[in-house]
Amino acid sequence: MAGQERILCIDIGADSIKMSEFSCTSENIEMESFVYSEYTNDSDEATAQEAMIYALKEMLANNDFKAKKAFVAITGQDALIPFIKIPAMTTDPEKIRELVTYEAESRIPYPLNEVAWDYQLIEDQDGSDEIDAMLVSVKNDEVLAIRDALAEAGKKIVSIEVSPTALYNSARANGIGDSQCEMILNIGGKSSTLIFVDGPRFFIRTIPVAGNTITQQIAKEFNMSFADADEIKRRHGFVALGGAYEEPESDVAATVSKIIRNVMTRLHGEINRSINVYRASQHGRKPEKMYLAGGSSVMAFTPRFFVEKLRIPVDYFNAFQVINLSPDMNQEMLQEQAHLCGETIGLAMRSFRSTPVEIALVPESVKQQARMRQKLPYIYASAAVVLVYLLISLWSLGQQVDELQIKENRMNQKLSEKQVVKRSVEAAKRSQKASAVKHSYITDQLLQKRNSFLTALDVIQKGYVKEYFAEAAGNNQTLNEQLWFTNVVYSNKPEFSLKEKEKRSIRGEKKSEEKASGTWLSFKGYIVSGKTGAGEHSTMLGKFVEGVLNKEYRLDSGTMNDYYKNDVVPGINLSAFTICWPVAK
Repeated sequence: MAGQERILCIDIGADSIKMSEFSCTSENIEMESFVYSEYTNDSDEATAQEAMIYALKEMLANNDFKAKKAFVAITGQDALIPFIKIPAMTTDPEKIRELVTYEAESRIPYPLNEVAWDYQLIEDQDGSDEIDAMLVSVKNDEVLAIRDALAEAGKKIVSIEVSPTALYNSARANGIGDSQCEMILNIGGKSSTLIFVDGPRFFIRTIPVAGNTITQQIAKEFNMSFADADEIKRRHGFVALGGAYEEPESDVAATVSKIIRNVMTRLHGEINRSINVYRASQHGRKPEKMYLAGGSSVMAFTPRFFVEKLRIPVDYFNAFQVINLSPDMNQEMLQEQAHLCGETIGLAMRSFRSTPVEIALVPESVKQQARMRQKLPYIYASAAVVLVYLLISLWSLGQQVDELQIKENRMNQKLSEKQVVKRSVEAAKRSQKASAVKHSYITDQLLQKRNSFLTALDVIQKGYVKEYFAEAAGNNQTLNEQLWFTNVVYSNKPEFSLKEKEKRSIRGEKKSEEKASGTWLSFKGYIVSGKTGAGEHSTMLGKFVEGVLNKEYRLDSGTMNDYYKNDVVPGINLSAFTICWPVAK
């Protein structure tokens, strides 16, 4: 079926659990299955809770429920359900919740963080200056234990409320209380719940008189165990009729029926007291009819007893008028257990449409988790926005870095260009400096060369002056008559340039050529004399250079008579010489 959804509705009583699976569409609700199981509930609270959780797990494991969503109702015996009044000062839901919270702190005997609690405002038709509200609270550990047990079975709880509110929603769905004030009496195992259904107004009271009260009285009367007494109650139990009537043949049955009537009379007294409280405190109307529900309500003559006592019509509550039954349902079995189905049908109503009372018993820790889950999309969205912002920022930063890198590269390029220019300038400066040095050197060289030639001219002139060489000649003859200069060379090394054949034929010693640097003037020429020999020529040249040059010199000389003996005039001595004079080093 299109749009069909399956839900599991669970009513957890004080000593029994009822489960119904429904398939829901936008048009109707259909019951697919119903299972019922009882469990032993000891007086110890911790043990009772363990027994309830164990029974809950067993039922979930033994039945193939296809639904994943679960609606849960907890017995009213484990809940505190006070009705309060708050000033009608405001219609602001937040302000109203603050007022209710203040009242809850004084009405609930536990810290609010240790209980799962909620409230329901009751519609006021009288224009009172006070707002009626119902508080509902249960211990956190019971709610969390049920949630965990269902989670192990793969079920997710949609809502948790108490059985009286689920039964009230079921009654309203079936039209009870629409036109008059009516009551529903749910007689359970450990307690009974009386619900007033008066149009939009309602009142709930839990009465500690129920089926187990009867069993305890039977066990006390017959001095037997609770289990044996419960078995006798189930076998022989009925409500004894008032007045003159024929008692049953079995003494046990007669005694049991009287015990049941006594307990029912106590219950009737509590009902009357509850009616008075409701009409006085809640300004409710007088009840016109009562409906029975619960496991202990099916004892024989129970409706008759309450008709006699309350003097109003009493009938069993039929909750099946608003749902359909699956063809696979065992209707005979369901007819026997119809008095147990009101709560589960009321739970199913919450998934189908809006209900008058929508209590949600959720521990604060679970609420925080739910709020966090609700915030997760926004957190993810915020994180996505932050991530996008970071990505954009990183991209922008990357763009800025790229721009800065481009600028840096441009600056580096310009710096490189400037460095190249700087190096070029420095090279030019060095070149200029070198050129200046070279220019200075060349200038000095030119000056030296110019001066050297002037000096050479001076030397030559002095060589022909008598007073310089009279002593050198050894007689009155001057050197100018004997000294002939043939060449003057300006160079950076001594110029010993006698021809090789001349060097091989020269008599006398030729000084070895030395490596030298600097600027040199090399004088080349010949000495011609008739009276002096080659030795005297060398002496004369030595004194000449010492007297004229007065500086370091290199002398290369030799007699050439032997080489030119055929060409030389007899009686004439001829000597070639080279004088190398350093003018600068």
